[in-house]
Amino acid sequence: MEITKGKLLYEGKYKKLYSTGSDDFLILHFKDNAYLARNEKTTIKNKGTNNCKISALLFKYFESHHIPTHFVELFKSNEVVIKRCDIFDFFVKVWNISAGSFSSRYKIKKGEALNMPIIEYYLKREELNYPMISADYIIAMGIAQEEELRTINQLSKKGNAVIKSFFARRSLELCEINFEFGKHKNKIMLTDEISPDTFYFIDSSSKEKMDNRELIAKSQNRPEAYLTLTNRICAK
Repeated sequence: MEITKGKLLYEGKYKKLYSTGSDDFLILHFKDNAYLARNEKTTIKNKGTNNCKISALLFKYFESHHIPTHFVELFKSNEVVIKRCDIFDFFVKVWNISAGSFSSRYKIKKGEALNMPIIEYYLKREELNYPMISADYIIAMGIAQEEELRTINQLSKKGNAVIKSFFARRSLELCEINFEFGKHKNKIMLTDEISPDTFYFIDSSSKEKMDNRELIAKSQNRPEAYLTLTNRICAK
């Protein structure tokens, strides 16, 4: 497939979107930007390349387990070709282990495994601090139809189970993961990225937590930290 990089269509905090010579495909560019706090911006050398490598690998892994994604192929070291999707205006968070905001909200000890994965929905509105919303809200406000939400739930549960097992083989315990979804030609699929910016885990041996902020902070003094984690995740 011949793909040419066109004009910039959108630029966010972490990624850029470019047009291609086809209405069906876009190019997703991963930036080196990182944020220790909401507006405390920094850059980490090759963060975009590492997140791109991890995302490409995991999207292909999901596809091998019959979980549809928007991933098409690697374009450059920090860019991938993706299917053009209509994106749902919320993201899904799946919890396996109590941590972070979950522990704070429900006063559950950090690191405690949950009896079953818990799914939460969050509206994609940075100005509202990404509020948690209910399934009824999503349907009532026309963000997604009931059948679409049912499919998203099924894919989220399966995706969580698949990647949880993937990480376990690398001695990493998946605490939580964020999924975004969209529709390409009326087919619901995983979109955005699957990287340290969207998941959080604990090292099974050292019990060291590895969330986005911890990794970014560590990279300030150890630039190789991101690459070390990337190699661990991508190891065969």
